[in-house]
Amino acid sequence: RRPGRENWVHPGVVEWFRRTNQRLRRENGGREVPGLGFVHIPTGAFWEAQQRGIDKRKQPGLDVDQPVNRQGEGWCEDGSEGCEYGGQDRGFMEAVVEEGLLGLFVGHDHGDTWCSDYEKGERRMYLCFGQHTGYGGYGNWIRGSRQVRVSIEGLRLREMETWVRLENGKVVGRVRLNDSYGRDEYEIVEDERTHLPVDEKS
Repeated sequence: RRPGRENWVHPGVVEWFRRTNQRLRRENGGREVPGLGFVHIPTGAFWEAQQRGIDKRKQPGLDVDQPVNRQGEGWCEDGSEGCEYGGQDRGFMEAVVEEGLLGLFVGHDHGDTWCSDYEKGERRMYLCFGQHTGYGGYGNWIRGSRQVRVSIEGLRLREMETWVRLENGKVVGRVRLNDSYGRDEYEIVEDERTHLPVDEKS
């Protein structure tokens, strides 16, 4: 049996992120530089949000892949395989929250397209899944992509707008990620499916 491949953000990358962010902060007169992060496999924070429950009106999007497949799934804390979850993503989550990241966007679970929030002390950031974009991998959910709109004023207020544009042009799951997110209600996202056209001649 081939050993599995590590699926979490390496501690060396986490350290690089912290150093780089702190340098940018110094160059910005000590002010926090807001940013967005994009990784493929969800962190345990997404799993925790799902365990609390995803409200279809307050956190619109698909919630079909349960439980979320998170970084460190199947790995033990000592780096060996065979455990449910080793927690190797905790250092990354601590870094992105402490360094002021505004949002973390992931893919990997094609049946999830919701957003949630993550709080640690006084810090709050947003967690969002993308849409299944390509025709590889599993599932036949309609393809699309998550889009994000930020503005200078929005960054100052630590808020943004995001939605999913499906391949048929329809926009679903439009939300404002701001202080009232989690209380505001939105239109429910339908579980739409699609299929590749069949070549009758083959």
